Parts: sequence; C-alpha cells; structure tokens
Amino acid sequence: MIAPVIEHETPPGGWSYTDPRTSIKYVEYSISAILTKCYKSWIANDIPIPADWQAVIRQEICEQRPDIECREIGEPERFTTYADVERFAGTLKNWLAQGAQWVPIEEAERRAAICVACHENRSAKLCLACSALKWVAERAGMPSTSRDPELQNCRVCGCVNRIAVHVPKDALDVTGLTFPKHCWKA
Repeated sequence: MIAPVIEHETPPGGWSYTDPRTSIKYVEYSISAILTKCYKSWIANDIPIPADWQAVIRQEICEQRPDIECREIGEPERFTTYADVERFAGTLKNWLAQGAQWVPIEEAERRAAICVACHENRSAKLCLACSALKWVAERAGMPSTSRDPELQNCRVCGCVNRIAVHVPKDALDVTGLTFPKHCWKA
C-alpha cells in the first residue's frame, strides 16, 4: 500500500478524492476531512468498511493524484549519502574523460522506458551536487526524451534518471550497487 508522503500540507487546489464506490468527489483541506466524510458516506450507504479503510483511501488518493508524492507505507525516505557523492564524482570524471558525449537518443528513449516502468523510479530531493549536475547537463546540450516528465530518481543509485539515461553506461560509477535484473544499469 502506498500513501502520501506529506499529509500535513495542503496541495494546490486542496486534497481531492473521488470515491469509486459512491462516485462522490471530495475536495478538502486535509486528508482527515476526506476520511471522515467518506466513512460517513459508507455508513449511510451501507457500504462494507474494510479493516484497513484509511489505508485503502490513501492508496486511492495516490492513484488518482500523480502530482502528489507517495511511497510504500513504512518505506524509509532515501537520502543522499557520501557514497552517492563519490559515485557521482566518479561518473562525472569518467564522462568528461570520454569526451562528455551523450548516448544516441534511441538508446536514451529505450532506457527511459525501462526507468519509467521501474518501481525504483521515485521522487527524491536533489542534493547540491545533483542539482548542479542537472543545471550543467541542461546547458551542455543534454537532449530530452519523450518520457522526461515521468523520470524521477533511482532509489538504488540516487541518480537523476532524466540525466542518467543519456550517459554512456561505461561512464556510470555503480560501484557496490545491485540493480533489479530488468535495469539497463545492471
């Protein structure tokens, strides 16, 4: 089950949820208001209430609102580590030493499709080094893929996927990491 990461802040336009059981649309300033109103609606309409009803509604909110950051319940947030920074420096060094070339756009599109379908493609806060890399890459003529809006960060290596899909595989420093079998970085 997934749930919104930050529930104490109201997203632009408020929290919205359409209950698939009743087709009632709720727009509120808090998830707790939606939970309360939905629960009362289920009681009034004799709809069976599952034991994990609050988790079910949170999951459905995430499914209905792709603009809201959600993650698996109990999944820890990923933070940039010193090892991530070391790997980033190694990747940058390798990429520059190889002439700072991007892979062909067809290869980047193939990789982007793999990343978008991967459960490790998740939202993450960018560290200063990643933000700087993103800025430099955009100014260095990094092409875009048709999947850019869906590319986030790799929870395995911490890479900004929108950039990583364009970097030659042999330039990526993936020291000590284990990727899913379907990953193009594996």
